[in-house]
Amino acid sequence: MQFGYKSLLALTAIIELASASAGVDMLQKRDAVVYVKQEILEIVGYTSTIWVAPPPPPSETPTPEPEPVVEPTPTPEPVAINPTEVPIPVVIPSELSPIPSPTPSPIEEPVDQPPSTGGSGSGTYSGKATYYDAGLGSCGETHSNSDMICALSKVTMALTAGPNPNLNPKCGTKIRVMSASNPTGVIVTIVDTCPGCSGAYDLDLTPAVFDQLGNQLDGVIDISWDYV
Repeated sequence: MQFGYKSLLALTAIIELASASAGVDMLQKRDAVVYVKQEILEIVGYTSTIWVAPPPPPSETPTPEPEPVVEPTPTPEPVAINPTEVPIPVVIPSELSPIPSPTPSPIEEPVDQPPSTGGSGSGTYSGKATYYDAGLGSCGETHSNSDMICALSKVTMALTAGPNPNLNPKCGTKIRVMSASNPTGVIVTIVDTCPGCSGAYDLDLTPAVFDQLGNQLDGVIDISWDYV
């Protein structure tokens, strides 16, 4: 038990009062006081001996964590290749020679061939068409502009011409004439020769026929025709 300074003084006063009431002399009082002081000193000395100093504060320095151990990646060892096991391609000299490109065949341009010399033919022919005033034709017949007739190119009519043009095999032959505006076409009869037609498949038509294939204001139109 610990006593403070004020507590000791109070205890001393109580002891002196108790001694005075019992008739103790002053010497004894002093001895008692001395004894009491000695006891107090011993108590204080005992109290000082059990004092324990507080432990030092813990260190604030953090303990370093151990670094992870990284294992090195094993390097694959190079594999030795036996040259005898690797196939070596054999190059044949003939394979290195360039392959000659085939020579393209010359393209033959179509040549206008007149229709056959007979009274009829096969196939479709393309040319130009004009119109004229009908009258007495080379076949020996007379017609008007309203008739469904035509004059065949002089190139084609000349192939079958004889001493008498009225006997030309083309006279009286029927053909179908077509145009862009009339793809169905119009059937007409060959009764004359067109001296102004330069193309082998050109025709000279009466106004009645021309009006069904195009416009007279155009003068010349593209046509195609075949034998009926």
